[in-house]
Parts: sequence; C-alpha cells; structure tokens
Amino acid sequence: MGFNLILTFQNVIPVELISFTAFPQNNSVNLNWQTATETNNQGFAIERKQVFSQQSSAGNEEWNAIGFVNGNGTTTESQSYSFVDKNISSGIYKYRLKQIDYDGT
Repeated sequence: MGFNLILTFQNVIPVELISFTAFPQNNSVNLNWQTATETNNQGFAIERKQVFSQQSSAGNEEWNAIGFVNGNGTTTESQSYSFVDKNISSGIYKYRLKQIDYDGT
C-alpha cells in the first residue's frame, strides 16, 4: 500500500506544529504529530481524501472528517498526538489536521 503525506498551512494557528507523519500498517494508517506550544487548543479534526489522479484534481474525493483528537488547551510543553485510520482500502490518500480553538474557530 502506498501513501502520500501533504501538509498545507493556510493560516497562522495557535499551535506550533513540530511534526506530522503517517505510517501504513496492514489496512490502517497511523498518524502521529507533535506540537511545541499550544494556545486555546480544544483539539484536532482529522480529515482524509482519496486521490485517484496525481496529475489533476478530477476524480478526487472531497475532504472527509474521520476523527477528532482532544488538545491540551494552553501549554508551553511539547505534546504528542496519534490517530489510527482503520480498515482503509488500497489507494493514495491525503491527510490533514484542522486545529479547533475552544470558541470553535
């Protein structure tokens, strides 16, 4: 099973992300990320989409919410997080994190 990990940062968020990795294992993908600091962090929405064509966006799925991991509020200590995407079919997938503040932004 192959996989691609693409990170996109669209806005400055109140979390200093150190790393975001993905490891395939059997029919699952283990996602792991680490933060250096967090401010007002309720948690992370995990999203996935399957990519059918590397050359264009035609035929690609939309982003789908697949889980949520609670954050650690406000901290200056490094935090580690993980999520397992289970029972996925063979294919090419993209993953992204959406950090959510306590006010929902």
